[in-house]
Amino acid sequence: MVKNLISSLLINACILSTANSFVLRLEKRVPSSVRRTPFFTNNNNTPLLLSKSLDTIDSSTAPVEASLTTCSDSNELIQSLLELTRHETDGTRLPTSQRESINDIVQRLEDFSGDDDEDGVDYTSIPLEGEHRTVYIDSERTPQYVGPFKGTTTQYFIDEEMFQNRLTLGPFQIALSAKRVGMDGRRLKIKFISTGVNLFGKELVKKELKAQGVWKMVFVGEVNDQTRIDDGGKGKKILLRVMRTPSLYILAKDL
Repeated sequence: MVKNLISSLLINACILSTANSFVLRLEKRVPSSVRRTPFFTNNNNTPLLLSKSLDTIDSSTAPVEASLTTCSDSNELIQSLLELTRHETDGTRLPTSQRESINDIVQRLEDFSGDDDEDGVDYTSIPLEGEHRTVYIDSERTPQYVGPFKGTTTQYFIDEEMFQNRLTLGPFQIALSAKRVGMDGRRLKIKFISTGVNLFGKELVKKELKAQGVWKMVFVGEVNDQTRIDDGGKGKKILLRVMRTPSLYILAKDL
């Protein structure tokens, strides 16, 4: 009886710890006054400083030219982001300078895309299905660990509304079920429904949740990941998602 009680307490502790890590808080906007210009490396690992922004483009320049400049710079940013996050998904395990470089790049992407919907960007209506792997998480309480053991974190989309955040460690899995609803082209309202523990596919414990949060999309789109070259010598095609919760989350699905 005592053994069962201890096991139950440990399982509940794991659920609460992981759920608190997965439950995303309401978004907090980053003031424009603290935005910085990133210094990072390009695909050839040479220093690159992108000082050009839409604000510096001559007003007489055609809109098409401005659009091409934005696309080109955004692609450089995305490839640099993938390079900096290719070896470690947990930001707390990286040097401070590397974490700052990653955050700077994401901020630059956010600057390009703007903070409103006037440009017609709609990231929240892009279909999501199947399993999406974690590329990078920068959070004070990472959901990737059960005690000292690091598991694999993924998101699995069940349908147009329901999905699960999953932490898998061998036969052990903690799954947080949630529902998403679009608020506008950049934000999703998330309602967390339940969290549970499975062992060898058998559900051991399940608890209801009533938490809510907001995801703000920084970037969602198909890109060629130049850090993963396919048999044809091209970058692996992925669906990349960069979002603030307000902690930084980056996820990807191979296409």
